[in-house]
Amino acid sequence: AVTQAMGAPACQREISLWFPKTHRGMMYAIWSSAHNAGAFACVATIQLATFLFSGSLTAVFLTASVISAIIATLMLFINSERPETEGLPNIADYSGQIELTESGKSTSQELSSQSLWQIFVH
Repeated sequence: AVTQAMGAPACQREISLWFPKTHRGMMYAIWSSAHNAGAFACVATIQLATFLFSGSLTAVFLTASVISAIIATLMLFINSERPETEGLPNIADYSGQIELTESGKSTSQELSSQSLWQIFVH
């Protein structure tokens, strides 16, 4: 279960880097619904491959693997880490909203002082 959920914190971090606080709830809802759309597309692809390849299990697995590799490659080239890498302003500067630390103080620091284990457990 841990390895299946590894993408969620990364996606939530991406949402916090690219969208102001006022839009994060809506963007998180869209991101969450993408799982349902992806599951539908996966089932539809498998059904189509089963129909096209007359039930060949090997061909169905290869079809799913090739499509997954294509999507992963596209995401690797399309996505970028943060707005600054694309020449855009930091979202805090752009929106004028202040980020707070766990103690309630404002900060412009983006990195946590916690260890990887502390972040994982928290």
